[in-house]
Amino acid sequence: MLPSDWLELTLWTALERGASDIHIEPFASVLRVRFRIDGFLMVHQELSIEDTGVVTSQIKVASQLDIAEKRIPQDGRLAWKIGASIVDFRVSTLPTLFGEKIVLRLQDRLSVELSLDQLGFLDSQLALFRKHLDQPHGLILVTGPTGSGKTVTLYAALQYLNQVHRNVSSVEDPIELAIDGVNQVAMNAKRGLTFATAMRSFLRQDPDVLMLGEIRDAESADIAVKAAQTGHLVLSTLHTNDSAQAIQRLVNLGVPHHDLAASLSLVIAQRLVRKRHSCVSGCRECHHGFRGREAIYEMLSFDPSLRASLSRTAFSVESIESEMSSRDVPRLLDAGMRKVNAGITTREEVQRVCVEY
Repeated sequence: MLPSDWLELTLWTALERGASDIHIEPFASVLRVRFRIDGFLMVHQELSIEDTGVVTSQIKVASQLDIAEKRIPQDGRLAWKIGASIVDFRVSTLPTLFGEKIVLRLQDRLSVELSLDQLGFLDSQLALFRKHLDQPHGLILVTGPTGSGKTVTLYAALQYLNQVHRNVSSVEDPIELAIDGVNQVAMNAKRGLTFATAMRSFLRQDPDVLMLGEIRDAESADIAVKAAQTGHLVLSTLHTNDSAQAIQRLVNLGVPHHDLAASLSLVIAQRLVRKRHSCVSGCRECHHGFRGREAIYEMLSFDPSLRASLSRTAFSVESIESEMSSRDVPRLLDAGMRKVNAGITTREEVQRVCVEY
């Protein structure tokens, strides 16, 4: 029989082991519980399939979701009190063949490392990032695949920029972490509140810094670029593999070359690599010799000479990569190998996260 405090025990174990997500998955004969730790899913527990209803009900009640609704996906939040602290989980349900799959994402993890100097930048990269964040206008893009740490980088940048003399606003889908002093808006496309409509409203409210959770379409790309051109500092993300592809993506979304040249300030590509644990080969405190993750970065800064060079050849992946090579810009693999040489991670780990690069 499932313990009455099963949910509390599971949440506590996930928190203790450093999990970012809990996956609860019903199959034909088993209810599987997995934790995502340092980017990898690992089986935590296998329950009887008969426990599915009880588990689902416990989570839905705690997340204020509709227990009776099992045919459509639902999203909610679970606030779990530990002593004087509250840990938030984002909850998502999805109907599958054998029942509802539930994923709980631990929100508190984002608050662990929100200082720019703790994310993994090389010294020269950190100085360059701060230089661009200190500029009054321009477009800063953070790019990489899902799960590469883009959100943490953006939140760390917002924390850096969050000063009383600045009006800082963001539109996100969803809001991962509340930041005092930042005007955060949750996107709601069903009610007409898109990234683009929120950005237009921000521009009427005397902004200094704008954060757009993601550039997804031509409309959001156009308004982000125009905002950067009209005296605002704009931060956003794109789902591309590297800096050059991020710029090409904006071109494909219809942003004119001259607007890109005038607005782009900095493009960052990133990945997360697992960090070697002190035991090296594996112990109870780590996961197969690794514990925790750190970012590796590639940064392309748009200075006047780069703008001039690219304006003569037009923006393309080939021309941008050629410029990066001629300027000896450290690429993702270069940054990763520096972490290998410093003993932070392994060559195999760097190659794994840069496999498509």
